[in-house]
Amino acid sequence: MRYYETLYIVNPNYEENRLQDIIGEISKEIEKNKFSVINHRVWGKKRLAFSVSKHKYGTYILLQFETAEPKPLPDFETYLKLNKNILRSQTVRLDNKPEVYLEEIRKDDKLEPNDSPPAITSETSDEAVSDDNANSEPESEAEIEKSNEPENVEEIEVPETESENNLETVPQIEEKEEA
Repeated sequence: MRYYETLYIVNPNYEENRLQDIIGEISKEIEKNKFSVINHRVWGKKRLAFSVSKHKYGTYILLQFETAEPKPLPDFETYLKLNKNILRSQTVRLDNKPEVYLEEIRKDDKLEPNDSPPAITSETSDEAVSDDNANSEPESEAEIEKSNEPENVEEIEVPETESENNLETVPQIEEKEEA
């Protein structure tokens, strides 16, 4: 078996549905050429090194496939060049079989019905307590002053001798340069 990797760039303005249609078209062409797909995924929108068809950005799609017969490969590359949706493409031969890519679960995905909601941490419970205290009025002026002061702040003092020494060293350097 021979393993290949094709990276192709499509118009960056296409939405997710249009990208899935293009991936489907490419997959049909691969099946037509009797290749078997290992990975076919969207890398994302990236800036191009130079303008291609008046586009500064492009959506990169990575395709990894295997074949026993490399003869239909030039036909597949010609298909990619003639496809108007594809700005550029490049196919390279791989030495080893690539690993199958498993998609990671995104943080913004919705919870499944069986999933439990996130647990309340100590930070969120502390915020809730401080919100309750914020609504109540302080009883004395001392509490008001204490609430206005930042917590755990250390003051850093710069000794004046350092700044005086720096000013004195500058004229000495200039005098040495003149001499």
